[in-house]
Amino acid sequence: EHIAHALNISVDRAAAIRRETTITHATMTDTANASIKFILESFLIKEIKRILSAKQTQIRSIILTGGITHLSGISTFISEHLSLPCSIGNTWQHINFQPDMRATLEACGPELSVATGLALKTKNPSA
Repeated sequence: EHIAHALNISVDRAAAIRRETTITHATMTDTANASIKFILESFLIKEIKRILSAKQTQIRSIILTGGITHLSGISTFISEHLSLPCSIGNTWQHINFQPDMRATLEACGPELSVATGLALKTKNPSA
């Protein structure tokens, strides 16, 4: 939604841009990519830094989930800004599923990470 608002475009178009954009220092020159970089630095990076500074324990790495993981290069971008290892979470890592479902589940996995975790927690409340 931040991308859509900043660029004054529909949420669907912003989602398409997110899927088509690769975040690197070299690609941040045109207006759309510069806006995405600004949004990431102004909101996402700033919020992560705020959370990291409030934590009593040391954070050694970041695992990303959600739709932002479709933004190519995002883990490198965040890692470079925060000087922490950053990777994309694998929602299905400990889930058994039919092999023919792999492509479908991997495509939607990041968006379903919270729902999957809650479903597992409900199934096994002591976890």
